[in-house]
Amino acid sequence: MICCAKLGLRKVNNMNTNNQKRAHRTPVYRRPAVIITFIAILIIVASIVLIIFMNLDHPETNNTDQTADNSSSATSSNRTTSSTSTSAPEDDGWESKAPQYEGENVNTNHELSGTILRKEADSNARTLTVYAMIDQYFNEPGSCIFLLKKADNVVYRTEVKAEADITTSICDPITISTSQIDPGTYEIEIQLSGNNKTGIIKEEVEL
Repeated sequence: MICCAKLGLRKVNNMNTNNQKRAHRTPVYRRPAVIITFIAILIIVASIVLIIFMNLDHPETNNTDQTADNSSSATSSNRTTSSTSTSAPEDDGWESKAPQYEGENVNTNHELSGTILRKEADSNARTLTVYAMIDQYFNEPGSCIFLLKKADNVVYRTEVKAEADITTSICDPITISTSQIDPGTYEIEIQLSGNNKTGIIKEEVEL
């Protein structure tokens, strides 16, 4: 009987001890470590969701920008095409070939004018080559009469053809022999003729 009583007391004591332990346990929501872990998990999940939404938004923005660029390019292309199609075709006659000047149009001058572009006096070959340009545009071939003068005396005379060249006209290259001409300073005179007009170009040359 005494042994049974002792066993009974031990069971009662163990039950009381377990109840006391359960009574002293701290609730989960009052544990700092658990709360901090839960908050950290929430922050991580929120960050992942935000990144996903941002990535979903970018393709739409890129597509919008690309669409705007394509629309702008198409508009610019349409304007260029419209401008090209509305340009007046050039006339194949005098106006399209005649030189255009901001001021006076030399084609309306009553006299022809021009310039000696280059003169080459070769002392070894004893030749003189002259290249001359006419300011006016010739509708048909004209002529250039070359005169080499010394003190108003004509030392040499020759004639070449003048033809249109894009917006002006040019004399064919003039080459003469200077083997029978004494060294010294001479005057080049080129008499121009074309378009029912005449003109003169003058310049000095050293032989």
